[in-house]
Order: sequence, then structure tokens, then C-alpha cells
Amino acid sequence: MKKRFLMFGLGLLAFALIVTLGYSAWKITFSHSQETNPGNITAYGTSDNGQVDIKVGNYENSTFTAQSETIIFGKTDATAGWLALDETSLEDLETYIQVTFTQNGNKDNSGIYSTNAVLVLGNEFRKGGSAVTTYTKASDSSANNPISELIANPTYEMITETNNTYFEFNAGTGVLTIKHDVTLVIKVTYSWGSLFNHTNSTNGNPYASAAQGGNMSSASNSDKQAIFNALTDLNTLVNDTNALQFVITINDHNS
Repeated sequence: MKKRFLMFGLGLLAFALIVTLGYSAWKITFSHSQETNPGNITAYGTSDNGQVDIKVGNYENSTFTAQSETIIFGKTDATAGWLALDETSLEDLETYIQVTFTQNGNKDNSGIYSTNAVLVLGNEFRKGGSAVTTYTKASDSSANNPISELIANPTYEMITETNNTYFEFNAGTGVLTIKHDVTLVIKVTYSWGSLFNHTNSTNGNPYASAAQGGNMSSASNSDKQAIFNALTDLNTLVNDTNALQFVITINDHNS
């Protein structure tokens, strides 16, 4: 599946339309540069117990392909309603990482480590090379709001299990216990943050249509205003002067 880059941008003219809340839909203009942007996901890993290498990419037909990846907070399908979008890119909140771990020495004849390597997957967001954990709300200029209000921390799912005697993986905690040299593929899924949890959304996506179990168009005006404010803040977080970088980490559990 080809990933398309989407800078989650709300056209400034769209903001004026929210004032009256008398529209059945607002027109929002996105901008994107899928040809020139290298993606917004990176990964790195370090370990004192061996060598860990992480690649970001796509997994299809049982094959991992290293490539640039981009998280897209977009429409659920081509006909998704409520907000009218000048954009064809669809929601894409999934990516994959390939983790290769090797250890020199301290193995038995079958390659099993004498001491397991215990690693943990993590997530952080960066702008301009610096980690960010909070954002400022445009609606009231309040600062230090957790990014999890807009973008929830990712979940993990083991995709390849070449030999489950070689490792153990706790998807809830992200802890990976490695007992043998191994290469694994893990699915990483981001999701809409807590501010988007609404009975008229589907999996937090405010663009979901009624046929998909959503339909924000039937929500109250105050709820529409709150969701629009959250979308505005998400735009600013992802697409201001320094684009938001999604960073996947894997390090020694106790480091």
C-alpha cells in the first residue's frame, strides 16, 4: 500500500466559517507534498547487550520493505462527510518496523543467549530535533496540554514470529525479551487523541460518515466547535514551521 504524505493543514479561510455554525459542512483545504517529503516517521535503537537495528517501512504479502512512511490523520473514505475536504488522501495511522538484534558471544551451541537481552519500544514526538510533549490551544491560548489529547500513543503488534522460543513480546508494555539473534516485524498503530473521542466519531476519526458509525454532522454545535478546535490544534502541531516527527525508539529496558 502506497503511503501518501499529508501535511494536516487547515486553510485560514476555513476558520471564519466556524463562527456561525450555520453550515452543514465546512470547506477545509489541505496542502501536501508527497513527492518531496521523505516521510515523518523515524526510528532508532541502542543497546549495551548487543546490536539493534531498526528500519521503518511497509509490510505486504509477508514481505517487509524499508521505505519512507507518513502518518495521515485524514478522511475515512472518499465520501466521508461533515467537513468537506479538498483532499483525496485517506487516514493512514499504521506503519511497520523491522527489528534485527544480534549478540556476540555468550551463547550456547544452538545460539541461545546465556543472558537475555531485554528491550522496550517507546514513542516520542520531535520538532526541529527537540522532543515535544505538550501543545498550546489556539482557542484559549492555554499551554502545556499533553499531546495525547491530539495524538494517542501508539499500540504495537508482532507480525512475524520466526521462532517464538527466540523472543517474548508484551504488546501492552512494549517490552521485548530476546533470547537468540532474530529479525522481527512489528506493526505500530497511532490513533486520534482523547479530544476526538465522541459518540458521533468512529475510532476517534471525526470525518467518519453515518454509514461508518460516525456522523459529526448530527452532533451539537458546541461539540462541533470543540472538534473543530481540536482539528485546528492538530493542524498547528503537525504542520507549523517545524513539522512534527513521529519517533519510534527501542532501547535497553533499564536505560
